Amino acid sequence: MEKEHYRIKKGTLTSESYEIPFDFGIVTSVNESFFVELYINENFDLKIFTDRSTRKLDDYFKIKSLTEDNNLFEMYQLFITRIQPGSSKLNLTCYDKMKHTKLRRGPDNQIIESDHEDDKDVLHYLILEGLKLDFTDFTYKEIRRAGVLINEFDAYERDHTSFCISINNTLYNVTFSKSLESDDVNVEFNNDNGNGNAMTYSHFLEIKHDFVSLLSLINGAEVRVREECTGAYYSVGRIDSEIVYTYSFDKIVNKRYSRFIPINNPFNRGDNILNSFYMFCFQNYKEWNQKINLNSIVFYLTGSEQSKSIEEKVFLQMIAFERLSTLYANNISGPKMIFSPEKEKYESIKDELVQVIEKHREEFGESYNTIKSKICNLNQIKRLNSTEKMYKIINDVGIEINADIENLVEKCRNSTIHEGEIGEGGQAILNLHILDELLREIILRLIKYDGPRDSINLLRSKHNNGR
Repeated sequence: MEKEHYRIKKGTLTSESYEIPFDFGIVTSVNESFFVELYINENFDLKIFTDRSTRKLDDYFKIKSLTEDNNLFEMYQLFITRIQPGSSKLNLTCYDKMKHTKLRRGPDNQIIESDHEDDKDVLHYLILEGLKLDFTDFTYKEIRRAGVLINEFDAYERDHTSFCISINNTLYNVTFSKSLESDDVNVEFNNDNGNGNAMTYSHFLEIKHDFVSLLSLINGAEVRVREECTGAYYSVGRIDSEIVYTYSFDKIVNKRYSRFIPINNPFNRGDNILNSFYMFCFQNYKEWNQKINLNSIVFYLTGSEQSKSIEEKVFLQMIAFERLSTLYANNISGPKMIFSPEKEKYESIKDELVQVIEKHREEFGESYNTIKSKICNLNQIKRLNSTEKMYKIINDVGIEINADIENLVEKCRNSTIHEGEIGEGGQAILNLHILDELLREIILRLIKYDGPRDSINLLRSKHNNGR
């Protein structure tokens, strides 16, 4: 269903190639993705877009204008989807975000600039989409009628979780809470708690991908930021502030969630799993991500969780396992290829070998060129093959290799990658569970998370128990 968000007044649509004035526009959304219909100023001829010799339809545009309430409106990464020269209209789709800035005005309608420009960079709230969370903390709500307390026995509601994020030994207090309007989760950065550690918006953007990726791993499914609220002032009791960024993407609908990290298990509420991760493991996650791109592995994991078939899920996760083990081996052991002897010394040896092969060219027949190419690369030696890389990362994080893991690495990997086979019946299900849990457990051990897991197969052995 289409929903209208803003009506915008005179402004400019710009790109590297164009600067287009418009008189009016309507900003709408369908399934939370944003679209704009602009009524272009009559002095600008839209027919330039119909001329193949001059049009540049692959440009991305941005908008800057005022809303009907005289607030500043900006929109980024817009792409033209429809041109109507006869009615002077352009339709565009947004692939990034819109920015709404409240402008304070005096009696003469002049804009009042903030006296605290440094406060404009403070991050106040986020709205998260896709997160399913069993909250751990209570809010006491007192309801009285005619001065008489009427909710004495049900006055406590478990509706939020508070924890700390530790970044470079600096603590930031955060509260996750239920949204009153949707299934989203609101995030409040408690910047006024007296510890002096206010999360700035610029700092958050530096850690945003790591923050969201780790949260997706914990969640067992994709999480994304829908809104970011920043600026010199904000509202209390509702998610709003001077500057609000709202991102354009289709609403996340997670049909399945991995339960390996039990954030929705009532028996683990006392563990405050979010605090364990962000207080003690987030810095480790950031550092490992810089080394071996953990965010990409989490991307594969969250994507595979929504797969339509067991085969698709195993294929995606096996690719993730190959990538993780290769990146890890390269980071620990150096380049995947060594040269022995070195290239310069091998040149003379190679020439002699090629001469020998040339003398017996007829004997080699059609295989001559293949043999010759192998001689040219004969001094290139792989440090580790794929199987050895997988065993290396498994051993390095301290997971005991049992028969199920051996079958996964020795047989299932080869048949999955080269033949598209994941096993039959119960063996296919077992391979799926072992691979999924193995990937998650490797990441958890790399970042030194020692909290609870909900393992079906991998951690049955006391030697592999993650706690």
